[in-house]
Amino acid sequence: MATTEYEIRLCLSCGLRYPLIGRQTGQPSCPACSADTSLVGAYPLQPEEIAPFKDSLLHLEVLIDNVPSARDIGSIFRAAYGFGVKHLYLCGITPTPDATIVRRSAVGLSKYVPWTYHKDSVLTLRALKELGYKAFGLEHDARAVSIKEVALARRRRASDVDKKNPSPQSVTLSDKVLFVVGNEQAQVDPDLLHLCDSIVFLPLRGDKKLFNPVMVFTVAIGQIVL
Repeated sequence: MATTEYEIRLCLSCGLRYPLIGRQTGQPSCPACSADTSLVGAYPLQPEEIAPFKDSLLHLEVLIDNVPSARDIGSIFRAAYGFGVKHLYLCGITPTPDATIVRRSAVGLSKYVPWTYHKDSVLTLRALKELGYKAFGLEHDARAVSIKEVALARRRRASDVDKKNPSPQSVTLSDKVLFVVGNEQAQVDPDLLHLCDSIVFLPLRGDKKLFNPVMVFTVAIGQIVL
């Protein structure tokens, strides 16, 4: 039978307050010091259902190149579902939802986000560019502009946009937008960056390695979609 409630328990020795999912036989012990605990209260768990989703008006897809962590890819699928990403292109050594760890990390959401696997990311991006996609590489680079500029350009009124000479950072609802995310150590493949219409970075305090690909992906997508 599925668990429908959880308890808040308090350790009688060290004072740890923590949630306990489901009921246990006997007296639950503290996970920190193994002493006895007391029941503070029991509460219902929220049903694990897929919430109704309002599809994003922006046509946004993402190319993930050589991100080897299955857990990271599962997290990317979760964010992709939440932000209404239309498609994920998984390239190189990037694991796919065929791997159990990816599916578990995605908490079942990988089946709701369309994806395809491609061995060569550069050939894939070239094909997408021929189909009219506008590509943004997510990377710290001398040519890069802040993701905030793309977000501001997206919100700019149509009357303020130079239609004859549009900015590389401008994004409209008629555009097919593609974000390119690369390996944390090797970074985005230089040939991919060469094909991108623009390179964008997250303005961070301190070292650029503070964020891994999942965090970069999630923050960048949130800036554009929300």
